[in-house]
Amino acid sequence: MIRRLRPLVVLLVGLALAPAGSGAEPAGEDPARTSRVSAAIGRLVAERMGAGVQAIVSGIRLSGRTPIPATGLAAVPLVGARLGGTAQFALVVSVSDRGRRRVAEIGRALADVHVIAPHLEAARLITRGSEITDADVIEVVGAVEGLPIAPLPTLADLAGSRAVRHIARGEVVAAAALAVPPPVRAGDSVLAQLRIDGVEASATLIASESGRRGAIVRIVNPGTRRQLRARVVARGVVEVIHG
Repeated sequence: MIRRLRPLVVLLVGLALAPAGSGAEPAGEDPARTSRVSAAIGRLVAERMGAGVQAIVSGIRLSGRTPIPATGLAAVPLVGARLGGTAQFALVVSVSDRGRRRVAEIGRALADVHVIAPHLEAARLITRGSEITDADVIEVVGAVEGLPIAPLPTLADLAGSRAVRHIARGEVVAAAALAVPPPVRAGDSVLAQLRIDGVEASATLIASESGRRGAIVRIVNPGTRRQLRARVVARGVVEVIHG
């Protein structure tokens, strides 16, 4: 257990003892602007990586002096953005343009992004092409580094999966290392969940598209033929996107 928690302890201590200029606000940056950008990046990590993930965002450096709105700001990771180090993000908002609404980039930011998350580690050396089962991995909560900001595989995702490359013992099992059948396939019956203002409802609908966890797919009410958009959250389970 101590060995498993060590990366987490090292990460927290390292951030706490970081020298001036490597914290949340480098010298010269407006704290209000960096705080809003930090919150936007935190929301991005939560949306893409799911529940139980803690994002630690620090060292924000902004390009230009564009005003950062208090609401409606979103961060988008640029190519090559990875956890555990400095990543670049585009900052976007919704704007009106000649009577039409569109998304506009208002600036860019560099930030150090660290994540503490539940994840799987290989319990043994897994060779390319091997089928992966629950016995081949260990569930761990700790720091995750060097991976894209994307959902991490869970035990539920392993059913029918195979390794597409060698995975070292103790290595974090990343989605890119697995060939996993999509948890939702076109034609499947799925449990569609809807949450509005604290009220939850669910129904069995039909998936029109296949998708991996986190993907947006179309689903159909077989009775009315009405189509809806939903996010895949687990095998056979989707969350309806309202609005």
